[in-house]
Amino acid sequence: MAKASIRMNVRTGEIEIKGSEEFVREQMEQLDDLVDRVRSGPSQAAAAEWPQLQPEDDAFGEWLYQFHDDLKDVDKALVAGKYIQEKSQERVFKSSAVDDLLKDNGIRLTNPYRAISVLQKKKYIITIGKDSHSKLYKISREGEQQLESLARTPPG
Repeated sequence: MAKASIRMNVRTGEIEIKGSEEFVREQMEQLDDLVDRVRSGPSQAAAAEWPQLQPEDDAFGEWLYQFHDDLKDVDKALVAGKYIQEKSQERVFKSSAVDDLLKDNGIRLTNPYRAISVLQKKKYIITIGKDSHSKLYKISREGEQQLESLARTPPG
């Protein structure tokens, strides 16, 4: 498979994408999100210091109640990711935090890492960085729209 790369310089930030042609093409389709990440994403130092969030179970239960009861595993992961992102100072989440939050609330996903992978493929979440052990994710515009469609009543 042929290798491809893209290099960008937006303001003082830089984005470099290297990989297979297919991977680079997928990233180019998300160019608006990439530019937003450079402008508003956490610095590498901030990403490395990202704190583990320990939300209260009651608060997450109330958050979860806003959504339909028949959520699929992928949707549960999206809802949990959004909750964690909203509570995080850096406005990001990790897949392990999603799994832990759901487990703490008695919800077990069949395969949490597959759910995250599906969310990425559907472009509901985007990778914005990496700390020493895991990737950092953020809910995309498409993910926000999906959350609205899963809500019991429209937000607002």
